[in-house]
Amino acid sequence: MSKEEKKMKKVRINMLSLLTLVLLIVTLWGSPPASKLKVEPRASKWGEQLLKEAHEAYRKGNYVRAYELSKKVYDKEGDVWAAWFKENFKIPSDIQIDLYDDESILQAIREYHKKHGKFINLFKYRVIENSTALLAHSLFKLGRYEELERYAIEILSRDPEAQRIRSILDASRRLRREKAGKNPLHHSLLMQLPDRRKVVIDVERGRGERAGAIYTPAEDIARLLGLRFEQQGHKATFLGKGIKATMQIESDFVQINGRSFKLPKPPYMKGKELLVPVELLQELAKAILK
Repeated sequence: MSKEEKKMKKVRINMLSLLTLVLLIVTLWGSPPASKLKVEPRASKWGEQLLKEAHEAYRKGNYVRAYELSKKVYDKEGDVWAAWFKENFKIPSDIQIDLYDDESILQAIREYHKKHGKFINLFKYRVIENSTALLAHSLFKLGRYEELERYAIEILSRDPEAQRIRSILDASRRLRREKAGKNPLHHSLLMQLPDRRKVVIDVERGRGERAGAIYTPAEDIARLLGLRFEQQGHKATFLGKGIKATMQIESDFVQINGRSFKLPKPPYMKGKELLVPVELLQELAKAILK
């Protein structure tokens, strides 16, 4: 190795050492992580043990067992959390810690460094599991998509930004549409109807001249509301429950029981399927309640 190479190696080592020191200082004495977490409600000791076993079963690919165990917890305790350390790690007895609280873990890291002069990343060894989320993931692996949707609605109602659940719900909805011989849409959307029901619908964002609108299949709207949907040429009709709504493809007006309602963008055909703005779902649901 030349003198220049040795010099550059020494510079790299010094830079890595400095970076490690900066990260250590930030972790020990800086602010808690941006994703600060304090999970509630907590599972009982019984629920915690079952969720631990369910988590391990899921990790090993035994999705039936994971489903059975997580459902037991869900049925008895509802939407609860469990936290534990990985099996190959034990916290020193002189360190007090609450695994459900990020701030407590960060404090334990500081305390451990103060007592033992060493840095240990306790977040790395913690496992957190949720009864509803594990149940939904197990159902996805088992291909039981309709059941999954029920639990996904509960999670998204609690946390609209629950990205893992939203992703798995999108995937399950796409698979269901493919099996039904329909073109998959890009996303799923959680909506609350005027009767306070929460439903999940398949949606696609409009592009080009349709930009700004969110579309969903007209047949799905009819199914959700218990209406009959008919389409002849460019005319589409929703019937039932005291409702008669008619519209023309590529027209942004719809007639609901003689009342004219303007949609944000016109409906359009995608393959053999009529897509309409999601606002139509809400308007039809309101008309049913009147």
